[in-house]
Amino acid sequence: MTAIDLAGRVVILTGAAGGMGRVMALALAAAGARVAAIDNHPGRLADLSHQCARAGHASRLFPMQVDVADRVASEAVVPRVQAECGDIFALINLAGIGPTIFREDYGRAPVRFWECDMTAWQTLMDINIRAAWILAGAATRAMLPAGRGRIVNITTSFDTMLQKNNSAYGQSKAALEAATSSWAKELDGTGITVNALAPGGPTNTGLIPPSSPMKREAMIQPEVMAKPIVWMMSDAAEGFSNRRVIASLWDEATAWDAPPAAWPGFGTQSRQPGSSIR
Repeated sequence: MTAIDLAGRVVILTGAAGGMGRVMALALAAAGARVAAIDNHPGRLADLSHQCARAGHASRLFPMQVDVADRVASEAVVPRVQAECGDIFALINLAGIGPTIFREDYGRAPVRFWECDMTAWQTLMDINIRAAWILAGAATRAMLPAGRGRIVNITTSFDTMLQKNNSAYGQSKAALEAATSSWAKELDGTGITVNALAPGGPTNTGLIPPSSPMKREAMIQPEVMAKPIVWMMSDAAEGFSNRRVIASLWDEATAWDAPPAAWPGFGTQSRQPGSSIR
C-alpha cells in the first residue's frame, strides 16, 4: 500500500511520552504530521524528543509539559498549540492513569470500589475523562471554521470496562467510549469525525505495573497503535466516524468495516417520545 502523507497536519496527542503515546507520536511525525506532544513527565518528553531527532523528524515534534489533571492547564492547551504549531487538524485523547493510583501492586492486592481513596478517584476521572472532554470541546471550536478535523479517543475493551477490582478505570473509559458516539453524532455534517481506538487487550505499558502477574511478552505490544492512528489521520479516513478500531486486529483493507463506537446494538433501546420502540 502507498505511504501515507500527513505533511503539515497539526495533531495534539496527550500522554505522548508513554508507551502507546511514544509509538503514535513517532509514527505521526514520520508520516509528516506536526505533533504537539502533551505529557506531564519532562524526562520522558526529553527522551521522546531525542528519539524523534534520531529519526530525523525533530522539527515535527513540539513537546509540551502539561498536567491535564489541572483544568486550567487543559483549557490552555489548544490556544498554545495554535500559537506554536498552527491550525489544529486533530486531537488524540490518550492521557490516562489506571488503578496504580490506588495501590501500586493492585494486580496482586486488588482495591475494591469501597476501598478507593476519593482524592485519587477524582484525579483518575479528571485525567481520563474530564481532560478529554475539555480538550475535545476546545479542539472542536478550533476546527469548526475549517470544516474538517479528527478526534480519536483511546478507550479500552468492553470486558475491561466491566472488570471487577478495576471499576474506576473501567468506568472512566466507558464514559469516554460513550462520549465518542455522542460527539460523533453531534458533529455529523461538520467535517469533524470522532472515533475510538483501543489496543485490544492488556498492553505492555506503564499502566500495568511490574508487579502484575501477567507476562510482558504475552501482552499486546504498543507498536500495534502506529498503523491505525496514521491511517485515521489520513485522507483515506475522510468521513470515517463513530467507529471503534481495534489496533491489534488492524487491517487497512477492512478498516471501513469497523463496528460502531459504544456497542449500540447491546441491550434494549429506550422508548423516546414519538418512537415506535415498545
